[in-house]
Amino acid sequence: MCECPPRDVWAFLRAPWKVALFVPAVVFVTFAGRFTDDETWDVVSGGGMSILTVATSWWSVGTLVRVVRRIRPAREAIVAVALALFSSSWFYDGWLLLRDGAYTARWLGNLMLSPTIYLCAGLLSNLEINEGRLALAFVRADWPVRCP
Repeated sequence: MCECPPRDVWAFLRAPWKVALFVPAVVFVTFAGRFTDDETWDVVSGGGMSILTVATSWWSVGTLVRVVRRIRPAREAIVAVALALFSSSWFYDGWLLLRDGAYTARWLGNLMLSPTIYLCAGLLSNLEINEGRLALAFVRADWPVRCP
């Protein structure tokens, strides 16, 4: 496996189509909560969860697939699952506990919905055109980036 500098990983995340797709999504999720019937949703929970999802889902989902395919060691699944749960659930729960002083009754609904969104974001952010075909980047040997 190739070791690449962090700037190459950031280049992977800053592909123009990813920025064009995920920046409006982050803005929407951050500010649309007040127009729903969810009294717990605010700018901190929406913004925090969406930024964490964009920043980590590509790696978590790719790593979990690579662990299942026995390309990466099983211990990496622990980190990937912890990142997924923190980004999609624990951040929300923790923020509301801190803000309201009580644990939210909406935790189960959030736990069922948000990881699905996280999985979709991770798969979407790993899409690429490889040899003229649409493919998932994490199947490449040099994922997450092509090393020079």
